[in-house]
Amino acid sequence: MNEIIVVLQILSLLGIASLFMFRKYLFYYSSEKGKNLATKEDIKEITREIESVKSEYLVELEKFKIELSESLHQKNEVWIMKRNACLKALDLANAILSNYEYSNVSKENMVPQRESIESARSCFNELACTCESSEVIEQLKKIMFDVGSLDSIVDLRVAVRKELGFDNTSIDIDRERAFLGKINCDIDRS
Repeated sequence: MNEIIVVLQILSLLGIASLFMFRKYLFYYSSEKGKNLATKEDIKEITREIESVKSEYLVELEKFKIELSESLHQKNEVWIMKRNACLKALDLANAILSNYEYSNVSKENMVPQRESIESARSCFNELACTCESSEVIEQLKKIMFDVGSLDSIVDLRVAVRKELGFDNTSIDIDRERAFLGKINCDIDRS
């Protein structure tokens, strides 16, 4: 039994001596373990922060997408209203031009088109509310009040193309035949 106690004491001394000898390594090991544990906790916290920011970003992105979609929808609606107003202006101009007398066009070569004052007023209101520049209205007023020539429709068409965002080139460059006074297959509407 004494032998067992002696062996245990020797083993205890050896254990204490080895701890003393390896304390530098044990301290380093426990220090690294602590750093790793702290790093894992830091990573968890950073991950939580990243996920939180990501979530906020996604919410803001969705809000932005909705606002952008609404804005595009509204701009499209305004553009459609503007296009319709511009086409009405062209129809009104055609009606006005078809009722003037021109020295180079005989009366039998011109079929008058009728338009109401209510329609004309509506057209002006729609142009004034939807157009970004006054050019279409100004060209229409020239046709209405200045008793211009038949080719003034070309200037109105160019203004309409510009207002609607098409390029400024005049598609119809034949100013002598820019206006249709009568066609040979016209339907008698009487």
